[in-house]
Amino acid sequence: DGEPVIKDFKGALVLLAEEIETYLNTVVPETLNRETFKRVDIADIPISVFREVIINAIVHRDYLIQGAQIKIYIYKDRIEVHSPGKPIIDFDKFKNFTAPSISRNPKITYVFNQMGLMEERGLGMEELSKLRVNYGLPDPEFVMDGEYFIVRISRIKAHVLISDNLTKLKAKEIKGYNLAKSRGSITSSVYSNVLGITTRTATRQLQ
Repeated sequence: DGEPVIKDFKGALVLLAEEIETYLNTVVPETLNRETFKRVDIADIPISVFREVIINAIVHRDYLIQGAQIKIYIYKDRIEVHSPGKPIIDFDKFKNFTAPSISRNPKITYVFNQMGLMEERGLGMEELSKLRVNYGLPDPEFVMDGEYFIVRISRIKAHVLISDNLTKLKAKEIKGYNLAKSRGSITSSVYSNVLGITTRTATRQLQ
């Protein structure tokens, strides 16, 4: 009804991920924004995407900042996850989805990995890189606001920002698109080896 709802999550870090995921499943349903005459599609973003971002916030935040909390904001048009502390990884690597697995808290990362809650080798970049191609959403934003690192995910489908050609790609071609995008540049031989296709097919797909 437009009134804000606040919910706190407290307890052992390893138990928070599942508790938050259960809660998100009840408050992030697929909806349609009918507030204007023009229909606006609100995407039903998979909880797995939010889960990756939230777990990364829990694992990689700066716990030395006293009194700071991880904050999750759910709006009609976007969802934001605020994590205390500036990342120890260059911002450009987040923006092109090539952030390496370097953790501020390696012991926490190890425990979460052993529990199957996250991949120790990555930072959930694969899930975020799929938003544009698989769900028609703009790429997520990564910004700093004071002492908080913010990951902002739009819920409004960006139809005007997506090439019609992308909607015609087959599953393996979409995988190739994400591969090339994540690396910034790629050769036909590397592309063909990773996807298990011929160099000729790789060259055609890249073109």
